[in-house]
Amino acid sequence: MPECRTYHRFAAKLILLGFISPFAVAADCEYSITNLWDQGFQAQVTITNTDSTNIEGWQVNWQYQQGSQLSSSWNTVLSGNNPYSASNLSWNATIKPGESVEFGIQGTMSGDSAEQPTLTGDVCSNQTPPPPSEKPAITAIDAAAAMGTGFNLGQMFDNQQHAATLTEASGKIDAYYEQGYRNVRIPISWTIEISGSTIADETGKIDLNNARLKEIIKTVDHALAYEDMFVVINAHHEAVIKDNSDAVMLETLWTDISALFADRSNRLIFQILNEPHLSNSEAMLPSKLRHMTGLAYNKIREQSPNRIVVIGGNQWFGAHEMARTWPNLDAVGGGNDPYVMAAFHHYNPWSYHGEGNLSTKWTESDISDPIRTMQQWANGVGQGMPIYISEWGTNWQKYKSQMDCNNIRAWYELLDSKHAKAAGIPTSVWDDGGWFMIYDHRTNAYNNNLYQCIIQGSCEYSSNDSSQINAACK
Repeated sequence: MPECRTYHRFAAKLILLGFISPFAVAADCEYSITNLWDQGFQAQVTITNTDSTNIEGWQVNWQYQQGSQLSSSWNTVLSGNNPYSASNLSWNATIKPGESVEFGIQGTMSGDSAEQPTLTGDVCSNQTPPPPSEKPAITAIDAAAAMGTGFNLGQMFDNQQHAATLTEASGKIDAYYEQGYRNVRIPISWTIEISGSTIADETGKIDLNNARLKEIIKTVDHALAYEDMFVVINAHHEAVIKDNSDAVMLETLWTDISALFADRSNRLIFQILNEPHLSNSEAMLPSKLRHMTGLAYNKIREQSPNRIVVIGGNQWFGAHEMARTWPNLDAVGGGNDPYVMAAFHHYNPWSYHGEGNLSTKWTESDISDPIRTMQQWANGVGQGMPIYISEWGTNWQKYKSQMDCNNIRAWYELLDSKHAKAAGIPTSVWDDGGWFMIYDHRTNAYNNNLYQCIIQGSCEYSSNDSSQINAACK
C-alpha cells in the first residue's frame, strides 16, 4: 500500500424511488474517496436502506470518464472493465431497513484528482428515470444502422451450459465490446425449467424473486451501461407456448417483461418469440403466430410506445419463412410503426449437426441468397422495414478440439463484413461457448480468431496450410 499523499472525502449521494425496478426499495448510495496518493486512490461505497422492507441482493454500476482503472476490491463481487459492476456476497446480500453495507475499491487515476462517478443499478440512481414515452426514441432504422456487429450470449440464460450470472456474462460482454462489437443478444428461456426453476409460471406470470431473473437484470444493465451498446432479449426455448400456441401465456409473459424493463433505454430491444417451431420441429401455423405476436406486441406498446419489437418466421427463422408468415403487418402496427424490425437466422449452407461442415464447399451466393430473400420481403410487405440477422455461425467444436479450419474463417470473414454491412443489416453471431465457440468461458478469453475474422473482415489463416480447405477442415 503506497504512502498516502492526501486524504479527502467527497460524497455522491443518489436516491432511488421505489418504482424504478420491481426489486427496488428506497436506498441512499454514497461513493466516497477515502485515500489519495500518487496516481492512486481508494474509495468506499455505502448503501443505506431507507425503506421499510429488506433489500435482498444488490448491485451498483458506474463508469469512469477520465481514465481511472480499478485494481482490487473487498466485500463485493467486482466485474467488468469500465463500466464496472459490484454486487453482494452471500453474507451481505440482505440490508435491513435503516442499516447499511459498505464495500471498498482501489485503483489508479490519470490526473491529480479522483473521479466521482454516477452510481446506477437496482438500488441506486442519480435521477428518477423518465417515463417510457419521454426516453429518447430510436427508430428501428436508426437502431439497425447503429447496432453494427454483435454476438449472442448463448447457452447461459436460455439453457444451463454456463452459469447464469453477471459474473459469467460480464467478461464476455466486455471482451466483445473492446473489439468493436456493439450489440449483444441475450437469449432467455422464461417458461422451461432450468436448474430446478422457471422464471415464469404456467400462466406466463413472472416470479420477480427468481434468482436467474435477477442475474438477467444485472446483465442487461451491465451491457446498457455502455452508451452505444444495443441489447436484444427474447423468449427463446418456450416449448409450452409454441406447442400449445398459447397466446394468452405469451401475452402475459410480455406484459411482465415490458413492465420489468419499462424504464430502460430504448437501446433495449424485444424479440417476441425465437424460432417458433413445435417440439416435433414442425412449423407453427402462420395465422396463430401472427395472432400471438399481435397480442404480445399490443402489451409491449401499452408500456413502451417506442420500444423496438422484432418479428421473425414461423419455424427456424429462415429468410424464406417471412413471406408465408407475414403476408401483411396488421398484427404489428399495419406498417405504420417505425419501431418494428424483422429478423432471420443465417446458417446457410451449414448443417447444424453436420460433421462434414468444416469441408463444405460453399460459394458467396450461399451467403447472399438468404439476404436477398429477406430484402425482397422487407422492401415489399415490410414497407422498408429494417432487417437484423439475430443468429449466424456454424458448428465446429463438436468434432474438433481446435478451430483451425480456414474454410470456416473465410465464411466468417465475408458474412458480416462484406455482405451484411453492404446491405445495412446488423448481425449477432451465435457464440454459445460450445459447438459454436468463439469466446471460451472456461478461460475467460477468446478460443480462436473468429472474432477477428468477423469484425475486421480478415484474419490469419492456419500457419500450417493457408489453403481454404486445409487439413484442419477434414
